[in-house]
Amino acid sequence: MVCVINKSILTENRKRWPNGKVKEFEKAYGTYLYVPLDVPKFIIHDIEKFKDFHNKCGIPAEKEEDKTYDEAEMWGQNNYNQKIIKSNSKKLIQKIAPELFEQFMEYFSFINPDLNDWSMWSTRTDILKHRDQSPLIDAPVTLRIMLYDDNPMQTLKLTLDPIDKKINYDFYIDLPNDTNSFTWNNLRVQHDSVYIPNHSKLLWMFCQKIDPYFIYDDRLNKYIDLLDRSIAKYKSYTKIDTLTTIDDYLEIEK
Repeated sequence: MVCVINKSILTENRKRWPNGKVKEFEKAYGTYLYVPLDVPKFIIHDIEKFKDFHNKCGIPAEKEEDKTYDEAEMWGQNNYNQKIIKSNSKKLIQKIAPELFEQFMEYFSFINPDLNDWSMWSTRTDILKHRDQSPLIDAPVTLRIMLYDDNPMQTLKLTLDPIDKKINYDFYIDLPNDTNSFTWNNLRVQHDSVYIPNHSKLLWMFCQKIDPYFIYDDRLNKYIDLLDRSIAKYKSYTKIDTLTTIDDYLEIEK
């Protein structure tokens, strides 16, 4: 029997996060579905060398061992035709493209610099709609950096996905010319991706399962400052939910 996402599952999978500060954050920013981030573009000096490194050293994505197939399907983890570089390759990446982590330290100072909870993904097939298992905060905290993308069109789509009602609202991400960093609300939207043969993109993804920045007041305040700047600067790119509320995704939390 295939597992189906419901309010109980979403509520249970976020229990370890919300505290007083996070709940305030959710009330203020829960309607923001997608926001480009106001940081300079992450730039790899020798992108061809880095692409070659990723193609040669990237490994197939693997299902987490403690998940059944149905659970993996529910969280979009049952399609492994992807090449990824995991965080255990950090030292090697620092030799090939040291500028990446220099930029990371400068632009994303709210994240623990020793964080080993990220990966770099390059898809090799279409990715069906799904939520990530983490984070399930009702705010745009899912972080992505588009390190490389030679597709002739946008291929990453977000779809508003309330649990108990059908709403037809989706959009492809739209990045301004001066940034390649962005964030979305993983609780309210699912994401999927189209694969165009002979083209590729490379996404730097931050899972937020280990030591997430939003559980610390000082780090969260830094992120809120960035988010406020980003919303103001990229108002025409930002997507806001006017169709659903947090009650459309979660059971009443006590």
